[in-house]
Formats: sequence, structure tokens, C-alpha cells
Amino acid sequence: MKKPKAKYLPRGRNTLHQVFERHFPDFCSRYDEEYADTFGKFRLERIQAVGEHFLTCGDYRQGIARIRCSNPDCGHDYFRPFSCKGFYLCPSCSQKRTLLFAEHLSEKVLLRLPHRTIRLHLSESPAGILSPRQKAFCGNFKDDIRHDK
Repeated sequence: MKKPKAKYLPRGRNTLHQVFERHFPDFCSRYDEEYADTFGKFRLERIQAVGEHFLTCGDYRQGIARIRCSNPDCGHDYFRPFSCKGFYLCPSCSQKRTLLFAEHLSEKVLLRLPHRTIRLHLSESPAGILSPRQKAFCGNFKDDIRHDK
């Protein structure tokens, strides 16, 4: 049986790209008047560069890398478009970097233990946000809970 030829289907623009394309130029034009005092006067160039990279993320027309299996018997290859590497702005690139950071922590930084302990430090008492059941549970650990005043 003959294998069907692969066909490229462009991914199209998702909702975030569409909103960004529609409103980003307006944001840039109003940045100095409305946002510069709060976020800094010299950040607009950096913001524009990150925004332009985000709009080209995953676009095959902006460049690709050919990825080929190193097994000589396989020979499978495919093309992958370049990413914007926009941490926090681009959901796909942000997720990738988050996963790579978690892998780095687990492989290189953290000790190999069968468990992890996480301590959460709140600067104010959590009494206002906890349910009665949660308060009773936390009461068992009141010697471990420290309140900074």
C-alpha cells in the first residue's frame, strides 16, 4: 500500500496573535503617554522587539531547521520553524522554557530524594483565606507556622 504524501497545513493565527496584531500598534503609539511613567521610558524598543518576534513565532516563512533522525536505518526527517523564545508572552515558548527549567532542576540542581518538601511563607496570616477545615488542619502545624510582623 502506497503511503500518502504529507501535506503542509499552515497553522493559522490563533486568537492571541489576532488580538496582538490588532492592538499592539495602538499600545506602542500610546506607550509614552500612558505607561512610560510606570514601566520605564526606555523599554518601548525592547517591547517592540519582543512583540515582533512573537508575531513571527512558528512561521515557516521566517526560517526553518531540518531535523533528521541520526539512525541510518530510519532516515526520518522533518522541518521545524524557528520560535520567538518569548518567555511569558508566547504560550508555546514559555511552556517549553518552563519544562526545560524543571528538567534542569530535577536533573542537575535538586538532590535525588524520594520526596520533596515545599515551605510556603506568607507575610500575613492566612486566616482570612482559609476554610474552617483548612484552619483546623493548619492548627496541627502551628509550631511550624511563623508570622512576620
